[in-house]
Amino acid sequence: MASLKDISKICGVSVATVSKALNDHKDIGEETKATIKRVAKEMGYSPNLSARALKTNRTYGIGVLFADEARSGLTHDYFSSVLDSFKRTAEKSGYDITFINSCKNRPDRMSYLEHSRYRGFDGVVLACIDFGDPEVIELVQSSIPVVTIDYLFNNRIAIMSDNVAGMKELLEYIYSRGLIFTEQCQRLPRDGCPASTGRRNVWDWRFRTSISEKQLTETQQQPIV
Repeated sequence: MASLKDISKICGVSVATVSKALNDHKDIGEETKATIKRVAKEMGYSPNLSARALKTNRTYGIGVLFADEARSGLTHDYFSSVLDSFKRTAEKSGYDITFINSCKNRPDRMSYLEHSRYRGFDGVVLACIDFGDPEVIELVQSSIPVVTIDYLFNNRIAIMSDNVAGMKELLEYIYSRGLIFTEQCQRLPRDGCPASTGRRNVWDWRFRTSISEKQLTETQQQPIV
């Protein structure tokens, strides 16, 4: 495999100039950059990720912890679209996504924190997971940047869904289709996430609350006879 030194000999420039050109440094002219990049491509040059990580202290890798008890995998009704959007956004920024092994039956398995350190992740996203798991708490309390989805930890970034607003939009749509709610409709199917996420215990309440608000609004709008 070609090295920076090989490319520098062909282009007649220093190794430092080649490195800067391949990393788009502004102090290298555009014509020189284009020449170096063309030669590098022709020679089949590929950057050494380990060396890059040592130099920049970044691996451009993000771990995703996703353990779905319903075993719906990436077809999960909610998290499939969330993870797909996250994946596309991360890739546009030059990051690679790796799923953290959540199988606890392997004899040689590492904890979530150990796995994250072993892979050298720049950060970890916690999606559908048991947030009360000691291994999850250990990871959250570590120095690795963590982002949670629909769960709050102190001093950690969280992406929260507006479930009440979403339920209201759903009800508006159902009412617009001329459908009527009955007592049998006031229970939603579980979403497959562990109970500790706090999602299970609030779905029925949010559904009933939205129905009550909708029915109250319509009652207030009816003319008094």
